[in-house]
This record gives sequence, structure tokens and C-alpha cells, in this order.
Amino acid sequence: MSSRTARLWLFLAILALDQLTKAGVLAYLSEPTGPIRLGPLLNLVHVRNYGIGFGFLSDGGSGQQWALAGFALTVAVVLMVMQARADARLYATGLMLIASGAVGNAICRLARGSVVDFIDVHVSDYHWPAFNVADIAITVGALCVIAHALPLQQAVARLRSPPRGR
Repeated sequence: MSSRTARLWLFLAILALDQLTKAGVLAYLSEPTGPIRLGPLLNLVHVRNYGIGFGFLSDGGSGQQWALAGFALTVAVVLMVMQARADARLYATGLMLIASGAVGNAICRLARGSVVDFIDVHVSDYHWPAFNVADIAITVGALCVIAHALPLQQAVARLRSPPRGR
């Protein structure tokens, strides 16, 4: 299987996992719900995010939801084209992860008018804003793109490549 095919399968797997987990939250956690404790630092919650990251732009209404979803889908198409043309696997995989997260949240936004978030990480009473599988994919993808851009990554690639003729 080529790396492009593997990245397409990764895209589809992340998208499916994201949609299945959101559907599970909608089916089994009525809104509003108190947190379900999964561990000392992790809760399962049901939060509707009408904006973008950290609730920014959350007061826009349905027109804004369509505009945000359209923007996310446009960005996802651009990223998918970029990853198809990329030579570096880490960079291409990062782009595909970002695209899958953007599409996952756009689908949710278009189908429900908001994004369903359900993972609550906290320390004591200090909570990180709730997030979902698509948000994880976007974050990991961004870290892959950043790691690719770091000079250390380029140095490692030079060490791995065979020496050029003298």
C-alpha cells in the first residue's frame, strides 16, 4: 500500500471515529449533563461549541455556522491537495490529520448547528476547554507539521540520506 493510500485510510478512520464518538455522546449523554469521571484527570461531558477554538465566535448564529463549515471544508481540500504533492511523510501525514479534523468538525457543525465536544481534561478545579477526536487530530497534525519544519528534522533527514559522491 502506498503512503498516499495509507494517509487516505487514516483520514477515513479519524473521520469515522470522530463521527461515531460524537453520535455516542449525543445518544447516551443527555444535554446538559454533569461530568462522568473516567479518571483523576479525565471526564466525559456533553458540550456544544457554537464557535471555533475555545468558544471564540460562539454568538454568530446559523449563517456563521455555514460560513465556518465552508471555510473548514475549503481548507481541508487545500490541505489534501498539498499532502498529495508532499514528499515528506511526516508533513503529509500532519496535513491529512488536520484535514480530517476540519472535515469532522464541519460535518458536525452542518448537521447539528454546533460541534459536539466531550473530552474534559482537568487538574483539580482547573479545566481545559472540552474537545473531541477531530480536535485531537488537528492538534497532532499541527505538531507533525511543526516537527517537520524544525531544523532538527532536516538534520536527521540529512544524516539518514546516503552521502553524495565526492
